[in-house]
Amino acid sequence: MTISVMYHLDHDAWWAESPDVPGWTVVGETFAEIRDLAVDGACFALESDDLEIRHMVSRDLVPWLQQTAGGIARVEYTPLQVGSTRVGIGNPGGAPAEEFATIT
Repeated sequence: MTISVMYHLDHDAWWAESPDVPGWTVVGETFAEIRDLAVDGACFALESDDLEIRHMVSRDLVPWLQQTAGGIARVEYTPLQVGSTRVGIGNPGGAPAEEFATIT
């Protein structure tokens, strides 16, 4: 099973959500911490150890992550699709999609 996890930075704290796991969020102080928490939390929430996770950030965070987080090997820009609905940040209801970057 493949899910998308969207990462957000608000006031020096990171949080993540997934349109594939309704009502699920995690919060952390650093990107590295939140990414680890997201992997563990998504597996726990979906009761599966066999998940493929698409890690996604807003396009405007990519340069900052490349300079500070390190370890980002590939960046692919794409609007996030959930079913037939394009999803914008913080609006799983289908507002105009913000372009996200899938990072690996």
